[in-house]
Amino acid sequence: MIPMLPPAYFGPIWYFRHTIFHERVIVNGIEQFQKQTIRNRAEILGANGKIRLTVPLVKWSTNVPVNEIRIDNTSNWKHVHWMSIQSAYRNSAFFEHFEDQIRSFFSQEHDRLIDLNLSSTKFVVSLMKSELVVTLVEDFQDVKDVRALNLSSEFVKKRPTQYLPKYTQVFSDRFDFVPDLSVLDLIFNLGPRASLYLQDLQKNG
Repeated sequence: MIPMLPPAYFGPIWYFRHTIFHERVIVNGIEQFQKQTIRNRAEILGANGKIRLTVPLVKWSTNVPVNEIRIDNTSNWKHVHWMSIQSAYRNSAFFEHFEDQIRSFFSQEHDRLIDLNLSSTKFVVSLMKSELVVTLVEDFQDVKDVRALNLSSEFVKKRPTQYLPKYTQVFSDRFDFVPDLSVLDLIFNLGPRASLYLQDLQKNG
């Protein structure tokens, strides 16, 4: 069955665990937007601990689908996120390998949050050299008709932390292992081995 995932901004490692053995995943563009979740937040690890990267949003009404949520581009949030990522990972094993590509990602323009979500997910897939097809569904009938496993309930506001196998993180001399950060943490620290980590996680999870 095809996994149907909520939209995510550089989703956590557990999010990408659901993609590794599939040829296709569906991103649900009409689910109700849930604030303070992976829909517009990502967590990375910096010198002083966790850093939360939050995409600012234009004020919205309650109970609206995520594909109606707009990004507040009046703030310089992309520069802030890029500088935070650079500060956190410039000493990681694979930062230089991915630096230009990720800097280029933050030069893109997005008006809708769902388009940023889809773009970041496809970008991660490309970094891991995967042939996974990521499809956005924005039609209610299509969501009803597709045979998919809806995984949105795993990514709610107060989701439990997934305790994942340890890998070496940039600030391992300062902090105990911090699990289930944004997949960017995995990519910068493991590089090409990130996809193997996800495969092992799926096999043993």
